[in-house]
Amino acid sequence: MPFTPYPLPARGAGSSRRNPVEGTNQAILFSHLHDRALHDDGVEVPVTLLPDHRTQGFKVKWDYGVIGTLPASFKEEYPQLVRVTGSQLTPEVRALVEVSPERGGLSVDVLLPEPQWVVPVNDPPIGLWTLLPSGAPAPVDLSAGADVPADELASLFQAQLLVKLSLVNERVAVAYGNRVLGVLGEADSAVLRDAIEHFAQLGLDTVARAFLNGDEITVECARTEELDDAALEPEISPLPALQLPAFEKPGGTTTQGIVEDPGGGWSLHIPSSNFEAITPAKIEEHKQKKRISSPKLPPVSATQVIPVVDIPEEPVQGIVPGGPAQQRVEMEPLPVAEEPLESSSKWLWIIGVLFLIIFLLLFWGLFG
Repeated sequence: MPFTPYPLPARGAGSSRRNPVEGTNQAILFSHLHDRALHDDGVEVPVTLLPDHRTQGFKVKWDYGVIGTLPASFKEEYPQLVRVTGSQLTPEVRALVEVSPERGGLSVDVLLPEPQWVVPVNDPPIGLWTLLPSGAPAPVDLSAGADVPADELASLFQAQLLVKLSLVNERVAVAYGNRVLGVLGEADSAVLRDAIEHFAQLGLDTVARAFLNGDEITVECARTEELDDAALEPEISPLPALQLPAFEKPGGTTTQGIVEDPGGGWSLHIPSSNFEAITPAKIEEHKQKKRISSPKLPPVSATQVIPVVDIPEEPVQGIVPGGPAQQRVEMEPLPVAEEPLESSSKWLWIIGVLFLIIFLLLFWGLFG
């Protein structure tokens, strides 16, 4: 799977679940921590989750090494992660590393909110934007010029939303897509104003994570004074759009966002207008697409039946009739080329006689 990170929050809507990592590799952990101070409350580190096809869970990778695994039961509790990996993206999460006296080593826990708040239900905005780091929650006043109907929010019930923050009359307006959800309070608007203006000067929209819990929405992001140099010069559009639609239970979602239909049926919630539903007309159109065939053969249509020709079996020379266990191939010996010994000997005798005649003639001429 190509490594394109997809950051996920460690906390959301006031919740954070610790998911213990199994089979921790102590050697790799200590090699990572050789220059870090490990406090009593542990240290948070960035890790990625790689699909483990052997266990149907995930491998937990920190920088250059795999430090442990998450079982298949974790994947069942967080089915939303399949949307990320199925979109050819790699989940990027936070993990807590701390000393475990009971185990006599280091323990690792992957930090994630409850499953229904892990992955946003809407696509990120189009254009250039930045995502504010996580921070303390700021409640959204839904009564101040909200454009999103209450029944639409009620259908989502519990969800993570990607919202755009902008300044309107010294207040921070929170927009879901192109519609206003509400505004932040005066105090929260004041501590976010400078950050929004800073990113606007860079040509970036300011986006944050918001968490819907029933009829309440909170924006959880860092304030201006909490942004470091890396956050003030951020990565542009860090979250790609997910290619797989979100799962939704028929008639409404549960608090876990997981279908509990006894028949095992799922329905699809389509958050993006780019997703095209499959219809009978589309299926028929797909069937009528041109087939690819060899240029040496006539084209085969979708309904043409290729005749089957029966080839009569003929006895093969060299195979002894009988059952399969008695059949064998009798190989005839290949002819061996004979070396021309006799013709070679004849030429040697002729050459020897000629040399003898020449010798005798020379002897006769000298002494005759």
